[in-house]
Amino acid sequence: MSLYSEPQGYGAGVFEHAAESEGERLSLIEEEQDPYTTARIEALGIAEDWHCLEIGAGKGSMAYWLADRCPRGRIVATDLDTSLLSVSGRPTLEVLQHDVSKDEFPAESFHLIHARAVLTHAPEPEQVCSRMARWLRPGGWLLITDPASFTVDSSPHPLMRKAGAASTAVMREMVGTDPNWARSYPAPLVAAGLVEVDAECRLRMMQGGTREAIMFELMLAQLGPHMEATGLITAEEVKRLRAQLLDPAFFDFPPAVIRAWGRRPL
Repeated sequence: MSLYSEPQGYGAGVFEHAAESEGERLSLIEEEQDPYTTARIEALGIAEDWHCLEIGAGKGSMAYWLADRCPRGRIVATDLDTSLLSVSGRPTLEVLQHDVSKDEFPAESFHLIHARAVLTHAPEPEQVCSRMARWLRPGGWLLITDPASFTVDSSPHPLMRKAGAASTAVMREMVGTDPNWARSYPAPLVAAGLVEVDAECRLRMMQGGTREAIMFELMLAQLGPHMEATGLITAEEVKRLRAQLLDPAFFDFPPAVIRAWGRRPL
C-alpha cells in the first residue's frame, strides 16, 4: 500500500532549502564532492570561454567555481529553489529557477552541463538525460553524478540496512524517483547518443562523527518520520542509528557516488 496518493517531488516535504540544517547538509556535500568534480571537469579540458550549465546548483559552490574558471564564458546556475544562490561579484554568472524535468534550453547552448544528485530525483531520468544531451554544443560534455545505495543494502550493521530499505521506499513513494538509478551508469549517456563515455564509482570508509557520517545523520533527521511511516524501521531504531553515526567507534560505507560523463559528437 502506498504511503502517498501521488509522489510529491523533490523538495516537497523533504530536503527543502528552508528546512532546519538543510544548509549544513548541502555545505557538507559540497565540501565532500567538489574536489572530485572539479578535477574531472579539468580533465575534460575546460576553457576560459566555455558556456556552462550547472543544474541543481544548491548553495552554489560549483557554479561559483565555474564562473571563476570561465571569466570569458557564461555560467547558468539553476535550481527548483534559488534562494541560496547569489551572482554577487561574478558578471558571467546567471541564476535561473528551472525544473530540468520540464523546462527547456535551446539546443547546442553549452560546452559543459553538470548535474550532481539531480537525475536520481527526476521523474523519467533517461528522458531528462537525452534532453540535456541536446543542449550540448557539438563536442560539449555532460557530467552527471548521483548516489547509489548498494553499499548500504549490504551493510554489516542491521540498522543501516533497515534505514536503507526505508529511505528507498520513501524516495520512491514520496518523491517518485529511484535512488538506485545511478547503478545503470553510464548506459543512459550511451542511449542519449554521447561518445567517449566513461564512469567511475567512489567509495570511502565512513567513520562516525566525520563529514560523511554527519551528512547521513542529517539526512535521517529529515527523512526519519517518513521512514518510520513505512513500517520498515521504528523511531527508536532511527534514533539509535543517528547516535551511532556520531560515534567515532562506528565504521561503515556510505552510499556510493557514481560519476559518468560523455561527449556530444562533433
